[in-house]
Amino acid sequence: MAQILAHNLKPAATWGSGGASYDTVSQSIADAIDHVVNRIWPQTGERILDVATGTGWTARRLSNRGAKVTGIDIGEGVIEAAKLIAPEIDFRVGDAEALEFPDQSFD
Repeated sequence: MAQILAHNLKPAATWGSGGASYDTVSQSIADAIDHVVNRIWPQTGERILDVATGTGWTARRLSNRGAKVTGIDIGEGVIEAAKLIAPEIDFRVGDAEALEFPDQSFD
């Protein structure tokens, strides 16, 4: 299980239970997400970490462009929803302040 720092337990509980409602919010900002992805313009095989991935809207768009994406979020519920929507992406529960990846894991 991922380490969640003590001061992030409340946000984890808040965001962790609302997978469906979080996805609805993400849909409302889809144009902004697409703009960000267009600015990043990932290359095929590029390794990208999507921090605070939620239900994976940004991760899915990056993956569709050929990137190898890992998405993390402190909310278990949104990660469960993300895994159901896009099982081909590596989604994990994790704390952005306590990443469990070796240096140079992402491009």
